[in-house]
Amino acid sequence: MRVLSVVHHPAATGGGGLFERAVVERGDHLDRWVVAEGDAAPDDPGRWDAIMVFGGAMHPDQDAE
Repeated sequence: MRVLSVVHHPAATGGGGLFERAVVERGDHLDRWVVAEGDAAPDDPGRWDAIMVFGGAMHPDQDAE
């Protein structure tokens, strides 16, 4: 199985963590797209069997930051 992990913040408080580890431990293929690094979005989402999307490290009460 091919899995894409879309990560908006690569720090310890953001990212796929446990879910990404589970994909690798199962022996599946994991690709990772870190949005904050500025790379273009993958052009064909149909290349993956599953896509996981994770938010960033900001909390809802941090609007001013």
